[in-house]
Amino acid sequence: MLRTVEMRLYKNLVVEIVTAYSFELMADLQHHDLDLVIVTSPPSSALITSLCFATNPFMIVVRQGHPLAGKASLRLHELGPYPWVFFNRNIHHHMHDLILQRTRAECETAGISHSVSQEEHAVALLTDNRLLAWLTPAGAERAAHSGLKSIPLEDSQIRLEMHIATLANNNSPLVSEYVRTFMKRIEEQRPPLQLQLPIGMKGDN
Repeated sequence: MLRTVEMRLYKNLVVEIVTAYSFELMADLQHHDLDLVIVTSPPSSALITSLCFATNPFMIVVRQGHPLAGKASLRLHELGPYPWVFFNRNIHHHMHDLILQRTRAECETAGISHSVSQEEHAVALLTDNRLLAWLTPAGAERAAHSGLKSIPLEDSQIRLEMHIATLANNNSPLVSEYVRTFMKRIEEQRPPLQLQLPIGMKGDN
């Protein structure tokens, strides 16, 4: 979709796509290496302007015999008694720290048994009926093919928000027009587009 956005005034626009973890893309944006980034749940910053275009819950994935497997949804405090397969801090340190702080406040401890960078590794580590894994909706959908149960986490603060972001002092008419066109395309294609990886881009006309 990023590559197919068309703008009448910029017929010769060339879009370069870069994928990386969200915090790496935010750093590249602030260093002026990228014009726009699509990132997950960015921390607020006076230097960055962003628009949220999709919101999804974290999915808690368990084996069919797990004590939580019969739940339609889960609250954070219900996860405390069980060991976690959790994502590495370098993937998204802001969200990682927020989840652990909230969990310690509600459950006193978060029992992380395994830390992973790839969602398929999390699925492979669900070897007993006590472990649970934190996955994105896309990862949970793939896990369903392994006979695992995925349950949405209900929490107003812990959720996956997809943002398109640029520098607050970026006055480029091209960037402004691109963002407007992109958001219009998103609205036309509801339900929200599911993106597996954060994405950055550099545009040249």
